[in-house]
Amino acid sequence: MFYIMSGCACPEETEGTQETEEEKAGMSRPRPKAQKPQKLVFEADAALVMDLKIAARTRRQAPEALLAELVAQGLNQQAVREAMEENLRSLTYREREVLRLIVEGLSNRQIAARLFIGHETVKTHVKSILKKLHVRSKANLRLVLLDIGLRVWG
Repeated sequence: MFYIMSGCACPEETEGTQETEEEKAGMSRPRPKAQKPQKLVFEADAALVMDLKIAARTRRQAPEALLAELVAQGLNQQAVREAMEENLRSLTYREREVLRLIVEGLSNRQIAARLFIGHETVKTHVKSILKKLHVRSKANLRLVLLDIGLRVWG
C-alpha cells in the first residue's frame, strides 16, 4: 500500500455562494467562493498510484491536482445521482413506464402504441417527466441517466 497526500479544497462554510441551475434543482453541491487548501491522506495500491501518475502526466497536471479534480467530480456526480434518485421517486407509475421506454430510445408514437394510450397523452407524460427531473429534452434525459449510471428499472 502507498499513501497519497493531496491538497484539496475543503471549505469550512458555503455562505456567500451563488447557486447554479443544477444546484437550484438540487442536483449538485454548492460551490464556495473561497477555498482553503487542506491535506488529504489515504491508502492506495501500487497499480492505482501508477495509473494516477500516468494520467496526470498525460494531462500535464500534478498528480495531486488530478486527484483533487477527480474527487470533486466524484462527489458532484454522487450529489447529482442522489438528487435524480429523489426526483425519480416523485414520478407516477405511468410516468415511470414512459420513462423506461424513453430510455430504450422509443419515439412518442412508439411509446403510445406500446402502452395503448394516445400520442398526446404520451407528450403530456414526457413533459411532466422532464419537468420533475429538471432536464430539457428526452435526449438530455437519456444522457443524464447514462452519465450518472442510473438504472430506471423497478
